[in-house]
Amino acid sequence: MDDNGGEWVQETVDGNSFWFYYDSNGDRVTGWIKSNGYWYYCYGDGTMAHDTMVDGYYVNDDGQWTKDEGSREIIDGNRDHFWYYVGTKGKAVTGWNKIGDTFHYYYYPDGSMARKDTINGSYSDSEEFYVDDDGNIASGTGWIKDEYSGKCYYYLEGSMQTGWVKGDDGTWYFLKSDGSMATGWQYINGFWYYLQSDGSMAANKWVNDGTGWYYLYKDGSMARGATANGYYVCQETGKMVTGAGWQHIDNKYFYLNGDDSVVTGWLKDKNIWYYFYPENSDSYYQGEMAEDTTIDGWNVGDDGGWDGESSNSQGTSDDGSTENSNRNTSSNSIIENVQKLEELAKEYYGTDDTYKINTGVMNVIRRKYNGLKWAVTAYPLDTGFIEYVRKNDDGLLNFFSDNGEGASLIDPKTGGEMDFLHFAATLNTEFTSHPGPGYVSAELSDLAGWAGDLQQSIGDLQKAQINSNIGDNVDDLTNSAKEIIGANVSSFSASDMLADVDARNIGVNLKSDSGLLLSKALQDYYSNGENSRYTTFVESYGGIDNLQKVVDGVTINARDPLTKDILNGNKISSISNNQLEALNRAFIEYLKNQTLNE
Repeated sequence: MDDNGGEWVQETVDGNSFWFYYDSNGDRVTGWIKSNGYWYYCYGDGTMAHDTMVDGYYVNDDGQWTKDEGSREIIDGNRDHFWYYVGTKGKAVTGWNKIGDTFHYYYYPDGSMARKDTINGSYSDSEEFYVDDDGNIASGTGWIKDEYSGKCYYYLEGSMQTGWVKGDDGTWYFLKSDGSMATGWQYINGFWYYLQSDGSMAANKWVNDGTGWYYLYKDGSMARGATANGYYVCQETGKMVTGAGWQHIDNKYFYLNGDDSVVTGWLKDKNIWYYFYPENSDSYYQGEMAEDTTIDGWNVGDDGGWDGESSNSQGTSDDGSTENSNRNTSSNSIIENVQKLEELAKEYYGTDDTYKINTGVMNVIRRKYNGLKWAVTAYPLDTGFIEYVRKNDDGLLNFFSDNGEGASLIDPKTGGEMDFLHFAATLNTEFTSHPGPGYVSAELSDLAGWAGDLQQSIGDLQKAQINSNIGDNVDDLTNSAKEIIGANVSSFSASDMLADVDARNIGVNLKSDSGLLLSKALQDYYSNGENSRYTTFVESYGGIDNLQKVVDGVTINARDPLTKDILNGNKISSISNNQLEALNRAFIEYLKNQTLNE
């Protein structure tokens, strides 16, 4: 009698001996039975199964289900031989399975191994494989997925491949030494490659592996120590360098814009002019600072700063600071050139649709902001229209360039300088804002403007925290943050603030009036006098309390991928809640003070 009160009885039927199981009531039992800790199976006539497969499970000579992994040969009543493979869970595998170094196919649903048969590949019915009498692949080309491991393998004319293979669509894949398809980072013949989740080689694109952005060339190799699409990646890791402002990397100096792209051309920082090489410069990287040389007739020293020698449009003010007469201009002059762009847009697009015209004009003005993040937030640039402008009025591209008269606008109200190119980029996003891939809930227009600048200030605040040795006290951090928000030189300077606030206000006006052209919107806003820009900005969010919630969402309650990406991209150490709270408080207080002064 067993632990269930039942018992096994050996009986002879038609001269053959069989085992039967009777329960405590004396009834013969069929199906699966657990007895004394083992599972058994009795057929419908009550006879116990042994040395066979039942429902994909192997029962041994004693009738007990065994979970041992391995091959099982079963000989049926007709003396036919069938092979099965019991997997790690004690059940026969089905489908394509790699057993050792060889693939076999096991039929559904019983799990018997295919022999002398033609079987489809894992991904296409047009890919067929012939298996011989031993169940081994004898011929066939295509992909096979191991049902057990989930790994993919490629066969060519019956032989498992390793190394690089090219798909029918021209996509490259890499197969490891065991034949399995690689994913993620792979170091191959001295170069790093990134194989995407489907195994395809990333090429001619940026990828983010969770640690940062990396660029893969057309041949798939990772860029290192180079400027790719306007962004610099360091030599050691290949990771995109982030953090607005000065960056010293690989023994070179760069200055990064708010979107982490490298500055090119002349830049004025703390009353000193510097020059950064453009794309396709001989022997220099795009964005690399010039040192100890002459640029456009100007001498720059060992520290990269213009030393005051030679002559051109730059002059020296009474206080010794340098100015560039080509970089600051009135709103009227900018409006006139915007109108010229609007006329060209009408010709190019063949329409009076103000949406297309305004978007095209913004594209031309903000074209330096053409990196990956701007493509996500404001759509990629319409390079066709930009080229049309180049052919028809190249002077407009010069006007709206880093060194052009339209690079900065003198605010009629404050007399302060506003980065008009940055304004146009933020306005473009405000005007055409849309949820980007993976950032469905993110307010992209805010992140391209004030929210992004506020987040980039995290690096400035952390530097100030270190330099002033103030610890993580929220009040001390807030005082430091107040010196950063709206300062003359910072990641969120006064010039940035004007650009962000005005872009928001003018963007709201453009979206509320579908017939309004950008030139008219600028004229209404500047020429007619904007005396309450900060009040208008706050009211566009429904008041300071509602705006506070939005600010919370990009600081203390940051959750969206792009929001966290910008924060993490500009930090120099781990970000604390008090640091985010300090930026939050400083920004809100700045706005409150500005609205009170209007």
